[in-house]
Amino acid sequence: MHKRRTRSLFLICSAFVAIFAVHTALAIDFYVDPAGSNTAPYTNQAMAAHSIPVAVDLAETGDTVWVAPGTYNLSRTIDYRFFAITVRSQSGNPADTIVDGQNVLRCFHLRSSFASVMGFTIRNGNAPDSDNGYAYGGGV
Repeated sequence: MHKRRTRSLFLICSAFVAIFAVHTALAIDFYVDPAGSNTAPYTNQAMAAHSIPVAVDLAETGDTVWVAPGTYNLSRTIDYRFFAITVRSQSGNPADTIVDGQNVLRCFHLRSSFASVMGFTIRNGNAPDSDNGYAYGGGV
């Protein structure tokens, strides 16, 4: 009986690993750059989106959104929904790539514990209408 449970658990775990590996292999890179042509699906530097939220809207779990250096004044929150998306600055230097909420909105809304933001200066975020009624987390 114990061997049967162990084998079943092993098979279930193996299936999850296989599904994750296939999805990771299909991961897509999206690009944001004010100098890009702003042509969907934003999958190379020449066709890069002009705004971060637009590229993130197309991304799903395992995908990465690469953001060119510059200052991005947001007109809406960068909402990851429930996907494990990575948003990274291309330079890796937070001083080069700035996300500004203009004291009006939350900059990033991450709802997955596997989502990530790397290499940015995040400033002037505001979360007046947080999910639970408390105003916190204006940056992330």
